[in-house]
Amino acid sequence: FEGQLRDISIGGALLITEHDVSADDDLVIELTTPGGAHPMDIAATVTHCGPEGAGVRFIYRDGGGSQRLREVVRRLIDKG
Repeated sequence: FEGQLRDISIGGALLITEHDVSADDDLVIELTTPGGAHPMDIAATVTHCGPEGAGVRFIYRDGGGSQRLREVVRRLIDKG
């Protein structure tokens, strides 16, 4: 399903979507980075749901995952 990520950080983000999600749902978020040629898959768990969206916590299976996400966050900040 489609959605938008808001307030993204190295630890997680706010997911805005029309799709019903519940706390403790596991997701794979496909994120296209600014200037990126291919989407990046990020494993996440829904931590809470509210009227503004669902809070998600990113899960890293290796050190490279957090490194790649740091680069994504840096590009987003640089883009403004």
